[in-house]
Amino acid sequence: MLTKNHALAFLMALAVLSLGACSADRVPAEAAAKNELGEFWDGEIQQWGAMREVLAKGKTEGRVRLRDFAGSKGVYAIGALAGLNGEVTILDGEVWVSRVRESRADCRLLEANDTQATLLVMARVSRWTEHPITEDVSAENMEAFIKGVAEEAGLDVSRPFPFLVEGPFAKLDAHIANGMCPMRADPNSDQAPIRFHLDAVRGTLVGLHALGQEGVLTHHGSKTHVHVVIGGDQPQMGHVESIELMAGSVLKLPAQD
Repeated sequence: MLTKNHALAFLMALAVLSLGACSADRVPAEAAAKNELGEFWDGEIQQWGAMREVLAKGKTEGRVRLRDFAGSKGVYAIGALAGLNGEVTILDGEVWVSRVRESRADCRLLEANDTQATLLVMARVSRWTEHPITEDVSAENMEAFIKGVAEEAGLDVSRPFPFLVEGPFAKLDAHIANGMCPMRADPNSDQAPIRFHLDAVRGTLVGLHALGQEGVLTHHGSKTHVHVVIGGDQPQMGHVESIELMAGSVLKLPAQD
């Protein structure tokens, strides 16, 4: 038979074991939260919506809320707003949104909490490797150039991978969607996209290289999906149609284990 002292000791032992069990469960969870990104890219791409579904079939409903990514370091994404009413680019947790307002481009950081994207492709990258671009790269050769550097860096180019390019660009053509697929919209209609051309401009490309993903992750006839962010007092952001890279810019690829 247990005495009162034995019973008390037994209950105290159970309490200590319970506290230890709770602590053991809690510490890994906290550690996981602090190291959510890890040191290396995990090779994963997250996607909401698909090119063909959104642009060709007109399924442009909101699929993901953008405020959920605002301020999230290591988040990079490109896509289109719900209703195809503009473009979105996420650059290391900064959510840039471009719309057409009164026939003019309006680019700014995310303001409305309810803003959604109908198309979004995202990667979480904590660290990038840098690859200086020592010669000019024409628009026609850009995709092959990125693929070649990625192969040399050890990336599996048969799988989609994100990339950045920082620096000067010789020529840039980009657009901002305005309620309809920019390639299908009548240029004289109210849904005509805004297109802009810039020479000798400095900015950042946020892109995705994806072989065999036409109509899903990239436009038909393309192996990449690229957006540009240009800072300054009058920032600009849009979907890149054509770009020429200049010597002195830097290609960044996700670091891998």
